[in-house]
Amino acid sequence: MGIKKLFAARDMTQGAPWQRILEFSIPMLLGTGFEETEAIAPLDLLRRAGVEIKTVGINGKIIYGSHKIGVEADLELKDLDVSD
Repeated sequence: MGIKKLFAARDMTQGAPWQRILEFSIPMLLGTGFEETEAIAPLDLLRRAGVEIKTVGINGKIIYGSHKIGVEADLELKDLDVSD
């Protein structure tokens, strides 16, 4: 997935007023040893509010947090095409 596609423009005529100001999805980087609650709680709340977030695994698709809980990222860092 290219970086332009990750930050693709959204239809600004749809959704609540706070959603209309968001023009792109937000990448959340996850690396080995991340704090699960500090990542998952904001991720959950933002997604419930309609914000488009893509989790990006720095060390692969399955990332293990500080408490050895595995989380499957939406994409891997190596899959991002930053040449756009």
